[in-house]
Amino acid sequence: MTHYPRSAGHAQSSDSTLKKYAKDVIVTLSNRFSERKWTSHNSKNTAAFVTLALASAVTLSACSSDSDEASADETATESTAVAITDVSNLEDATHYSESDADFEEAHVTEIALDGDTVSASGANSDGVAAQEADGEAVITVTGGGTYRFSGELSGHVVITADSEEDVQIILNGATITSDTDAAVSITEADDATVIVADGTENTLTDGSTRNGQTAEEAEAAEATEEATDDESFVANAALYSKADLTITGTGQLTVDGTYEDGIHSKDGLVITGPNVTVQAADDGIIGKDYLVLVDGTVDITSVDTGFGSDNEDDADRGWLSILGGSITVDTGDDAIKAENALAIAEGTVLVTASEEAIEAANIEILGGDIDLTSADDAINASGGYGTESSDTADDPQGDMGGQMPQDGERPTDMPTDMPTDMPTDMAEGGDGQAPQGGGGMDQAGNQSITISGGTIVMDAEGDGLDSNGSITMTGGDVTVNGPVNGGNGAIDFAGTFDISGGTLLAIGSSGMAEAPDTDSDQASLSITLSETVNSGATLAVADADGNIVTTFTTIKEIQSVVFSSADVTSGTEYTVYQVEDGATDVSDGTQLGTGTAGEYTNAMQPN
Repeated sequence: MTHYPRSAGHAQSSDSTLKKYAKDVIVTLSNRFSERKWTSHNSKNTAAFVTLALASAVTLSACSSDSDEASADETATESTAVAITDVSNLEDATHYSESDADFEEAHVTEIALDGDTVSASGANSDGVAAQEADGEAVITVTGGGTYRFSGELSGHVVITADSEEDVQIILNGATITSDTDAAVSITEADDATVIVADGTENTLTDGSTRNGQTAEEAEAAEATEEATDDESFVANAALYSKADLTITGTGQLTVDGTYEDGIHSKDGLVITGPNVTVQAADDGIIGKDYLVLVDGTVDITSVDTGFGSDNEDDADRGWLSILGGSITVDTGDDAIKAENALAIAEGTVLVTASEEAIEAANIEILGGDIDLTSADDAINASGGYGTESSDTADDPQGDMGGQMPQDGERPTDMPTDMPTDMPTDMAEGGDGQAPQGGGGMDQAGNQSITISGGTIVMDAEGDGLDSNGSITMTGGDVTVNGPVNGGNGAIDFAGTFDISGGTLLAIGSSGMAEAPDTDSDQASLSITLSETVNSGATLAVADADGNIVTTFTTIKEIQSVVFSSADVTSGTEYTVYQVEDGATDVSDGTQLGTGTAGEYTNAMQPN
């Protein structure tokens, strides 16, 4: 099978401080030892320092094992969130109903927008009122029912219904622009549905301030307890709902969230059908309890989370499912993120820029065409209900003072007179095998990545597949273009990685390279290359008879190849060759490394 790595990315890590510290000690030592040849007069001191450094890291790991284990146990016993994987379960698991978009014309209230004025006619026209506040028009709609908006408004719309009433909002060529608030906010209802009318273009833009303050100023005021009761609640998105929200229809909806978020539901959010484009100063689209994409096209550009569910307080909430459609995310933070559970069953997922592309405590991928670019980890199983949030865990805790360095920074107080060279047999394994080690020093959590289908291509500057717990692969086609730096790996897991089907290619740096467990039902190769291979090289993996099991082209420097497929036979020796593009055999290729399928030991790799 031929693999075609795609795309490119950036870097930063959000792993725990302890793991970063252990990793950075090892990387720093390795880097410093490589600067000059090993000499006999300093070998004793160096060996002692290496032993001390590793012992300290292990001791620190042991000291934290109780708290790590407690977090894992909490997640295991208390998190009950399940991300649905089939549209047939949508109505049972969410507020959604196929009848959400159904309405009778006789029951529609028409609301015509014209600058800062409005006219209403139809079923509940008496419930529509207009007034001026903070220099702009405010349209208030009171009561459940169906409201069709058309035209342009310089102002905002506030909809309030009884807690047992449903609200339908039909956007029929509506442009609503506010300078001071959310463009549309639903403050109370049972369920709310936004229907984007077929063949129409609609735009919602909110103001960059609330109560005269920017989001940053409001946060600072809240921190100093200067916020009044009236200021304690703001609709922080261009389209904001306190009720369960469905967005449906087949038209175009463009949302510009200049205050914070683009679209935000404080309950659940289901998207089915329309083309939705979001730009946001903070999060793109958030469904607090759950977020589901059933169909349609979603395009998000955001500063923070692109597409997420962030309920960290309820064990059975904070889940996200992609059941179809197409989503593209360009973000400065996490692209697709759920607090607890995340599933991708079908559809197209494209992350063009992110810190972490996909993140949740438990991640399940059953299908779809997925292309991920990340500055840090591409697919990261971490956190979850009952565990400390990554934001809190990464916060600096003061100066070194005997503490571990924060945010992945390498120790700055290393001895200056320590030897700077490492024996070559300590740097990597022999005969092309992956570096030997005693296994990871992590306390494995209850997090998981499960892959049973789909085509997944990732370009990660951090770890590619990263689980604080386990990884299970039974199918699918996965290509990991891993990091160039030795402090991360194309694959990183704290527990087990069992593979019984599918095709896996993971390439990148060799320092922290890991591969699936050797007792898996499907055999894998883990080969450290004899030299660094540059971007644009064509490599082939073949057995002793020259039978090629895979070819691929590098998109950046690599030093390690991990490969698994049904064509790999346990106990058989394979060699990596550099060949000419389009070559059908390896007879003229350059050998770069050899390994035996199922016979390797994973490098010691803090997660």
